Amino acid sequence: MCLGYINEHLIKQGNGGRTRFNKALHLKQWLKFHKLDLLTSADMPDYTTDDPVALEDDELDLFWQACPGHKRLLYTVLLQCGLRKQEIQTLRWVDIVGGNEPHIKIQERPEYGYVPKLHHCRKVPLADPKLYAALMDWKLVSKGPLVFHTKSGKPLTHLWEDTQAIFRKAGVDMEKGHPHCFRATYCTTLLRNNVPIPDIMAVMGHLDVESTMRYMAVLRKKDLHNKMAAVKFRAAA
Repeated sequence: MCLGYINEHLIKQGNGGRTRFNKALHLKQWLKFHKLDLLTSADMPDYTTDDPVALEDDELDLFWQACPGHKRLLYTVLLQCGLRKQEIQTLRWVDIVGGNEPHIKIQERPEYGYVPKLHHCRKVPLADPKLYAALMDWKLVSKGPLVFHTKSGKPLTHLWEDTQAIFRKAGVDMEKGHPHCFRATYCTTLLRNNVPIPDIMAVMGHLDVESTMRYMAVLRKKDLHNKMAAVKFRAAA
């Protein structure tokens, strides 16, 4: 049952190797505290610190063409606010604050079992007035406390599968078919537009600068590709 949770269940939930390792470690420590040495080091998931995967403009164009109209608002929020998977799944109307500076408040949502780490709690600006207006229009016809939900009003449990299906239809690299790719695209877009690193750390909910700088690798790869594309080699005679 423990291995089924660590592998099949967490993979189905869209958790990556690093997240699965952390959850497995917590489970292992809890079992050990209760004198149940059921998990060993060999049972822990392997993971690598792969660079984040962001979307290019042409891939986003293909995605929007394939994205059903009723799901566009959800993915727009992901793209323009950089929310984590659980943050969008449990997003409530009370977490959206209006006024002169509209923003999304990331905070504990105990009724849905969401307890974020302290540094994950933050305010994410809704900088585009059109996005805030679209959310308010959606609120007028929405039912229940959640912004995005299933037909029964529960948190979205198939977000990863839905994203995969749209990517497949769009013909975009399936490696990028995860809700987190929108968060990575959000961060790389901020970096590309020279938003100060401390500000990016704040809106991303990063505890250390290393977490933010991992997204620089995406830009470096793109820059290297462009430089190599400009190199001209002497063709065969």
